Parts: sequence; structure tokens; C-alpha cells
Amino acid sequence: MEMNEYKAIVEGLLFAAGDEGLSLQQIAAVLEIEEEQAQAIIHMLKEEYEQQKRGIQLIELAGVFQLATKKEHAPYLKKLVESPSSTSLSQAALETLAIIAYRQPITRAEIEEIRGVKSDKPIQTLIAKALIKEVGRA
Repeated sequence: MEMNEYKAIVEGLLFAAGDEGLSLQQIAAVLEIEEEQAQAIIHMLKEEYEQQKRGIQLIELAGVFQLATKKEHAPYLKKLVESPSSTSLSQAALETLAIIAYRQPITRAEIEEIRGVKSDKPIQTLIAKALIKEVGRA
């Protein structure tokens, strides 16, 4: 496999891992390569982000690697996060909201039983938009 393909895969893995990040061992295991080679790929990716002045950077925290936004872009990201969202709710979020409205109070497990699928993402969306709130934990 070519180095560019390895870098693209690692970039995708780090993006998918999100805030949890990935350890060097995890990256090496997924790519089925030695840790030294995984370290070299990480190093090259990090240098590319810095040289090309990208909006994201590759950081290492507590032994895991993550993709993160740059500190100097924080004011713009803050505007995005704080701006009222004009996006509509997904079908899953609408369905979840309807179940909650009809059956409240209701537990997450009951919602998932009615829908037949996990409902973590729709519930988080509804909480983020302040349409529902969690009031108790078992």
C-alpha cells in the first residue's frame, strides 16, 4: 500500500474516532503494520497539516492521537456553536420527540424498545436543541 493511502486511512480513522482518539497501538493494529511505521505516518500527517496551514491539527493527548481545530479559529467556531440552528430535525429525532411527547415520562430503554433501534443520537440532538431534558437516571 502506498504512503498516501495509509495517511488517508489514518486521517479517516482519527476523524471517525472523534474525541476518544486512537492510540498508536490501535492505529498499527487496524492497518496491520508495525508501531514504528504507524508513528511515521502520524508524524507525516502532522507535518502536512502544519505546512499547509489547515484548519485542523493532529494532536496527542494522554497517549492518544486526535484531530482538533486550531486555537486561533476558536472565535469562529464559537459563533457557529452559539448561533441558533436553522436546521430541521431528522426523521429519527422527530420520531423520538413524538414518542417522548406522547408517553412522557419515558426512559431511554422504552424509547428504544418502541423505535426498535438505538436512540442515543436523536436524544442528544433533542437535548442540544433544548427540546427535551433528562430528569433522572436509574
